[in-house]
Amino acid sequence: MALYTFPTMAEQVSPTWLGGGAAKAMAGTAAFLKEQGRVQEVKPDYGAFVTTVYVDKAMGK
Repeated sequence: MALYTFPTMAEQVSPTWLGGGAAKAMAGTAAFLKEQGRVQEVKPDYGAFVTTVYVDKAMGK
């Protein structure tokens, strides 16, 4: 557990996380689940479901 860390707010709004990486991860997960027959369709873009709004507010932006 000592090595378990949470990303800082600046890291969370970066392209790696909420700035794009999370939407890419969701798309990859959806594609995998479709291959497994667990979901019916994969959306063309999951960016609408990922936002930096709350982290931006917490950072005072």
